[in-house]
Amino acid sequence: MIGVDTNVLVRYLVRDDEEQFEAARRLIDRAFDASEPVMISLAVMAETEWLLRSRYDLPKADIAAAFSALLDAGDLVFEDEPKLEHVLYAWKDSRADFTDCLINARHQRLGCRATATFDARAFEVEGVIEHFHFPDSSNNRDLSSLILPPAPSARSPRSRREWPASARSDRAMPTAPFPTRLRD
Repeated sequence: MIGVDTNVLVRYLVRDDEEQFEAARRLIDRAFDASEPVMISLAVMAETEWLLRSRYDLPKADIAAAFSALLDAGDLVFEDEPKLEHVLYAWKDSRADFTDCLINARHQRLGCRATATFDARAFEVEGVIEHFHFPDSSNNRDLSSLILPPAPSARSPRSRREWPASARSDRAMPTAPFPTRLRD
């Protein structure tokens, strides 16, 4: 089995560089002729959707049609194909982003009962039942209660209640996401 990166899949779909398109097509054809499956991971699908939408400015309907055609191709294998088909179906009929649907599907697959989000569009996706909504977004609320401490190691207590107070989320949230030196 051979996995393809996002740039190979995008060239194959968009055909904006003829030389790279031909290389991608030959790779897929050669793998198919050798009965070697070509794998497309969920991460590649997420990145491909983002590139097609943001860089190539393709509408959702065109991207969904391209993804459906890929799923119908017999010479391609997808990571968790049944879930990917579910994601595509959920995404086509919602205002949510493709990645929102993909994240929720992965959480379901991992045994989560729900996905928590601040994104109101993602809230439309089946299975996203927790939605944090702050009506007055100009009010700078303390979100420190939503920051989780690092996962306990094998030697750490298993229950969050057993963690030392310093490991709990009672610390104040930083005022900026990155230290000033990284933003300069």
